[in-house]
Amino acid sequence: MARITQEVRRFFSEEEGAALAEYGILVAFIAIVAITAVTFFGSKISAKFSSLANSFS
Repeated sequence: MARITQEVRRFFSEEEGAALAEYGILVAFIAIVAITAVTFFGSKISAKFSSLANSFS
């Protein structure tokens, strides 16, 4: 019984799973921000690049 209690305490005291979940949430948040930025600014940036390319021609 003492061994089971010790294993349960060890399982709950490990923080690797929590850190992994936090990194996953962080990556998801960065992806959402990047997709939103590309969606919002994509056409404006494309127009600027087209204008710049036409000025070199």
